[in-house]
Amino acid sequence: MHSLKIIILFILILMLLTCSNESDTAECGMLSSTSLKYGIVFNSCGPADAPVVRIVLTDEKISCGESPASFKHISSYLEITNVEDLKVGMVISGHSYNINNQPDPAYECDAGFENCIDVGVLSIEIVCDDGDRLEGKWSVQGSERAGMFIIEKCKQQRPLCG
Repeated sequence: MHSLKIIILFILILMLLTCSNESDTAECGMLSSTSLKYGIVFNSCGPADAPVVRIVLTDEKISCGESPASFKHISSYLEITNVEDLKVGMVISGHSYNINNQPDPAYECDAGFENCIDVGVLSIEIVCDDGDRLEGKWSVQGSERAGMFIIEKCKQQRPLCG
């Protein structure tokens, strides 16, 4: 009887340790097979020469320093000014350059920035940050297009805006 109690206690402790480890990292490593699951996020200048962060999502692995023009992609300027300010739990939409404060749309372009089309407002939710990469969820507002991403955080200096 005593050994049964020890075994049950051991199993309970093991379950407790397993559950606490999973909850600490449950959001990390969640990437599943979706389209536009790779990308980069970097400091940039927007169309009005304001400092913004630009996100590029693609089906191909892309690294900082690579031009998104090499890939079919969706890109948007986000309503934040510095990559280092992106934090877990944030939900961010496109930056607004309009008088009516509506977020600007994201654009989907073929390689070489050919055939770019407005796809609607891109929103992202950050669920994991390992320092070099962000994982999260993306969606295009007003459509059923959505997925998960793991993107590289590019920490290069912003070009001089304006």
